[in-house]
Amino acid sequence: MKVSSLLLSLSILLGSGKTYAGVEPDAEVSQLVKTALLKPLSQRESERSRFSRVAMPPAARHVRVLEGRPEKDPRGRMFVRFAVDEKRFKGWAQNAIVGCVYPDEGAVFIQHGESVQSAAQYLGQGGPAATTECTAATVSSSR
Repeated sequence: MKVSSLLLSLSILLGSGKTYAGVEPDAEVSQLVKTALLKPLSQRESERSRFSRVAMPPAARHVRVLEGRPEKDPRGRMFVRFAVDEKRFKGWAQNAIVGCVYPDEGAVFIQHGESVQSAAQYLGQGGPAATTECTAATVSSSR
């Protein structure tokens, strides 16, 4: 009897994480990144010849959500930043790919230094041009 009440309270405690629109934001962001970026990227890498001079693809990739809460861009849309870590010969390389996801729209954008492009553009498939994506809105002071 005590064990079942302990398990019940533990499951309530572990299951009480914050959700946005009924979905865990980390799981939703990870799934969007995997669908829009990682699966097509691994497909493209698998079609490459073994004898190519291009660097070997990583052994594994892992998506990390960088912030717990979504941010707003200058147009008022909510986005979440992410990073993709890659496992190579010497271990894990953190932040191999960084970008942001707009969960409401299902859009994924990749950052290269100061430039931002959609996941489709990153994969060479065309797609919309990025303008203010992945840029948090700044609050101006009236002082």
